[in-house]
Amino acid sequence: VSKKDAKDVTVVIKEGKYREVRRLFEAFGYDVRKLDRTVFAGISHSGMKRGDVRTLTPIEVRRLKRLVGIEESYR
Repeated sequence: VSKKDAKDVTVVIKEGKYREVRRLFEAFGYDVRKLDRTVFAGISHSGMKRGDVRTLTPIEVRRLKRLVGIEESYR
C-alpha cells in the first residue's frame, strides 16, 4: 500500500491468469478502476508516459529470446 495514497496498491505476481488481480480485489469488495502493468518479462516502462514507445535494449532482446527458447545462432 502506497504511503502517499492508501488506494494505490502494488501487487507482485509471477504469472497472471485471466483478470486475476482485478477479480481478486473485486472479490473483497474493492472497485478496481485502473491497473498498470509496470514490468513484463523483465521489461519496465519506468519513466515513460502513456502512449510512449521505445526501442528494446540488446539485453532486453536477448532476455526475451532466452525466455521463448530462441537462441542467437551467430554466437
